[in-house]
Amino acid sequence: MQRHFSESKKKKQLEICVGSSGSERCHLHEDQASGHPRQTSRREDRCIAQVAPSLEAPVFTRNIRRRLAEGHLGSWRALRVLPLTPTHRGRRLEWCRARRNWTAVEWNQVVFSESRFNLSSDDNRVHV
Repeated sequence: MQRHFSESKKKKQLEICVGSSGSERCHLHEDQASGHPRQTSRREDRCIAQVAPSLEAPVFTRNIRRRLAEGHLGSWRALRVLPLTPTHRGRRLEWCRARRNWTAVEWNQVVFSESRFNLSSDDNRVHV
């Protein structure tokens, strides 16, 4: 598999080769990447993460985001409610169809509340 390099990368590498002693061969390698080269290994990054809180050294968010992305780590929000299953959807639809033709008098007998309450048992919801 042949790798294609941009013209600017080829030119830059040629300038480096011409400026060198000439005794060494100059090649473009696939592992040469654009941007600033890594200064630490992944193992060193893990050690830094363990020690950094005790050092009071500045930590840059861009570096943290980059390291998390390299480890395929990301953030997410916890679900507020569980997604509805097809069974739940079916039961809700049945409930609505059963009350489709209710009159205002029948609806006045229903208690509506914005508060959350549970008739059966405590569902171990954490209160903060």
